[in-house]
This record gives sequence, C-alpha cells and structure tokens, in this order.
Amino acid sequence: MPTPALECLMGTYFHQDWDALGSTHLEVVDQFAIDAPRLAAALPDEVELVLTSPRTDDELEAMLVGLGCQVLPEPEGTGYRVWLTQLSRRAQEALGTA
Repeated sequence: MPTPALECLMGTYFHQDWDALGSTHLEVVDQFAIDAPRLAAALPDEVELVLTSPRTDDELEAMLVGLGCQVLPEPEGTGYRVWLTQLSRRAQEALGTA
C-alpha cells in the first residue's frame, strides 16, 4: 500500500537528528505541515489505512523503520499505534482541519 505522506514524515523528519526540527515529535509534525501541507493533509488517511490492517506493534515498528524512521514513540512506552494516531491528529491540528 503506498503511503507517501507517512514515508516522507518518517524518512525526512524522523531521522536520527529529528530533534533539530523541533523539541518534541509534535513540533516536528508542525514543521512537516508547514513544509509539505499536501502530504500532511494526506497523513491521517494513510495512518488510518495502516492501522486498520492487523499489525502488532513490532510489525508497525518494522514498517516504520523500513520507511526510514529512526526514533521511538514519545513518550516511550505508548507504542507505535498510539504514536501514529497522535501524529495524525497533530497534522490535522497544524493544518486547521481537526
């Protein structure tokens, strides 16, 4: 399943130096929304698509790592499903569509 918004966010924004783009993961999503508003607008649908397929947290982690993600969910321990939902919601808020 193609997920260009999620791929861009993970590979371009959540790399090993992600904190240069914001002090929190949500601030990084704000920057993503500024830089790529069309992709940020597509993010919630892509996250919903990813989360509706039956995946364990380990499978979600492997998928996100495959997209270039090099960070752990914030705060640690929430798991990737919750983290992706938070990132999706933040993209909507940053674009004023929430």
